[in-house]
Amino acid sequence: MLGALALYLQYRKRMFDHPLEGAIGLLVIMSYKTVSEYFVQSKQYSFEILFAFVMIFQLVQIPRLLQGKTTGLLPIIVLIIIPIGTFCSYTYPILLLPYLIILLLRFRQNKRWWKVGLITLIVSITSIFGAYILDIQYVLSNQSLQNYWRENIFNLTDFQTGLHNIWKLLMSTGSGLVLEIIFGILSALAIISAFRKWKLRELLHYPLTNLWNNYFNLLFMVVIVLYLMGKLPLANHRLNAFLLPMLMWYIIRGLQLLIHSSQIRIRIYWVVFLSLTLSILLTYSREFDRQSDLFDNKIYNSIGNGIEMAYNNKVPLEIVNSPALRGHPELVVLTHHKFKKEFPLQIIVTEPDKHAYLNQLCDRVIAQDTTVRYIKCDE
Repeated sequence: MLGALALYLQYRKRMFDHPLEGAIGLLVIMSYKTVSEYFVQSKQYSFEILFAFVMIFQLVQIPRLLQGKTTGLLPIIVLIIIPIGTFCSYTYPILLLPYLIILLLRFRQNKRWWKVGLITLIVSITSIFGAYILDIQYVLSNQSLQNYWRENIFNLTDFQTGLHNIWKLLMSTGSGLVLEIIFGILSALAIISAFRKWKLRELLHYPLTNLWNNYFNLLFMVVIVLYLMGKLPLANHRLNAFLLPMLMWYIIRGLQLLIHSSQIRIRIYWVVFLSLTLSILLTYSREFDRQSDLFDNKIYNSIGNGIEMAYNNKVPLEIVNSPALRGHPELVVLTHHKFKKEFPLQIIVTEPDKHAYLNQLCDRVIAQDTTVRYIKCDE
């Protein structure tokens, strides 16, 4: 789905000037760690990335709205997307803020369409407020989440780590350390150049090229401000997946800035394209070969066997915790298709060091003192 959206945007030449730039942009999407690690699963991160590209669609409509080149349904579709995105994606409101800034500043120059801008603002504020009351406030106030992501949240007492998190965000694409570093440098170069030449009065103009620069520069500013306020963790590819279009844009801009000669630029594009293609093939082949426990069905099937035996013997289910369970062993049981909500099951989590002798047993259930213990192996 993401690939189809990216190809559509690039086919219409709305983001990039050269076809190779569009092809590299698509590969950048595929190389992002969240995409490569979860490409066979349905996750919340998929919604974050999806609505990041949906926002690109909304952004493209601004010049059309200003020029009156729209049908009666298009403004309605754009408006309907806002409450859907706000309630389906935690990060969509962040993407929405720079969009609203651009929209309102530009609608000021076009009295014919100022009502559309006003209605969009009302729908956005209402949607964000509703999502905050129903859900977002509980996420922001959850202390366990704050503790879990504390290394990714800005702390004035550790300024070096704060800067390092920004750098890790910029190098979260590439499928391989070398390309990650190269893309991080390209992104940093593009950001420095963009803000050095950026003038706020550009927000009042609406050529498409300026529109992309303005939106991504405003988005980067919003992200940094939220990070400095301690409201947005950085340097984790899953939490920052909504920034994938921005990273893609800055990487391509960095390539454009680094190479001024058009002939040399095309040759460099081919080198980047082939290198990125090879690294992506290696990354995805490793996942298909099940070299990562993220795609190992053995864990899922073995837990299912343990659940069945616990039900049949009417005894608690004891799980030996492990890194493969990502620190949420109860969640693995509760979300398993063999778990029955109408028949609650007592779940006991045991740390491996308390039952070291049990670690020698692998993927089977044993009965001991009327208790069924499911033994999870990392092998």
